Amino acid sequence: MSFGIYDGCPGPGFWERDNSHFPLPMSHHLWDLFLPPYDAGTRRGLSRYGSLIERFDFARVKGRLYLKTCYVQDPAVRENRIRTSAEALNARLWRCDRADWQSTREKLRTRLLQLSQIDPALMDLGILQNHIETVREIFINGTFRHFVQQPSSMFPVGDWVRNVCAWTGCMPAPALSLLKGSAGSADFSSLDRLDEHADRIITGFDIIDLTLRELPQLHSGTLASWAALRSRQESVLPETSDTEPSIRERIPVERRLEFEDGLLEARAGYGLHDEDVRITYLWPLGLLRRAMLAAAKHLIDSERIFQSDHIFQTTPSEFDSLVAGSPEPNAGELARRAAEFLAWKDERLPPSFGERKPLSLDGVPAPCARVNQAILFYLGQMEDELSQNATEPSWSLMVAGLPASPGRYEGWARVVREAGDFRKLQKGDVLVAPTTSPAYNVILPMIGAVVTDRGGALSHSAIVAREFGIPAVVGTDQATSRIPDGARILVDGDRGFVAVRS
Repeated sequence: MSFGIYDGCPGPGFWERDNSHFPLPMSHHLWDLFLPPYDAGTRRGLSRYGSLIERFDFARVKGRLYLKTCYVQDPAVRENRIRTSAEALNARLWRCDRADWQSTREKLRTRLLQLSQIDPALMDLGILQNHIETVREIFINGTFRHFVQQPSSMFPVGDWVRNVCAWTGCMPAPALSLLKGSAGSADFSSLDRLDEHADRIITGFDIIDLTLRELPQLHSGTLASWAALRSRQESVLPETSDTEPSIRERIPVERRLEFEDGLLEARAGYGLHDEDVRITYLWPLGLLRRAMLAAAKHLIDSERIFQSDHIFQTTPSEFDSLVAGSPEPNAGELARRAAEFLAWKDERLPPSFGERKPLSLDGVPAPCARVNQAILFYLGQMEDELSQNATEPSWSLMVAGLPASPGRYEGWARVVREAGDFRKLQKGDVLVAPTTSPAYNVILPMIGAVVTDRGGALSHSAIVAREFGIPAVVGTDQATSRIPDGARILVDGDRGFVAVRS
């Protein structure tokens, strides 16, 4: 694995920023903790499906995460992947993975709920250290599992949506609307039990992001609005010409059986990785944040660090050493790292380095080509891919993006660029953010629409917004910079536009 920290281009090859998860700099602690299980899980998950992607190389450039896609080079490994892809299709591996996740998610949920009921602020440092080791292990194992089963969504959904777009000429979002109701419904249905959500990271994917417990105004407003959201979910229908019947009518007759079979498989896989990340990643990460902040208070009291958030600029091994009594890294060094990290937010870095070289599937057997085309299509739809055929709106255009979830909504824009900005949200506001975590579904009862800078039709923002019937426009690239905070805006989730009204 290539895993390094750089000030500029990480090296040869094509490196692309992960904007949909980390549009802002990644903390030093998460970088060291997250990347190893991400790498191991991705390698395992892709190999199980016969993907010709072997791994991703990782680079942290002034805090931003860049990835390089590395394809299988060894001929023997390539032949094994070709055989594996046919076996995965024959076994419908994604269905096996879905069943396995459903049988284990309750055990993990119960364990995390038990840990949520423990207050780390009441522990002495020794007991707290053991608690942190427990939560950290759950996070590492959960992250590994998330990436192992990520292709279980990627293949069936990517395969079916790719085919539907090719057969009908429609964009991905209308096709994806047919999958509504099959994405993580078990987790969505528990949103009125806030004890299950208090410790989940909801403002991003980093340990520096905030949990619901730290945003009391959102916590108190959610329960009051939840019943209204459920009522709206049941009554609102997508206002789009690409309804299910119209899409079916456009499917060529000779493809209709393939369409129906693919739809069933896509529904089985849709949202699995979006559902599991809330339990495998965001919940244990929030518990770890809570415990580390409790440890930081002890370290501040003993004058070993200056501010609690400086603790997130340690590596896990440095953190363990500090808690065990080591004088290094000292408070001054952590303050220096924190200042550098803060300065990185203003750095304008390119979306990529190098030149993209697409994977050639010439001569590859049909099953392997199918698996790889589906996974690559899905990966592309997780990021921004603006349509060249978007219809020009009749009103004055402010921002264009991808239509991710249908419907129109007019409300006050609340621009949220970093975790602390979530405290500004009021009921009925339009959330305008660089990106969102899948756990933001817990605040959906409060907001009227979502607009993001990053993400595609299969980004977390798009999946969750569609599931709840919240109009959404994603992948605008510039919403947070062009939409004024507090402006009255119209969000058109059917056509992918946002207009400023006042």
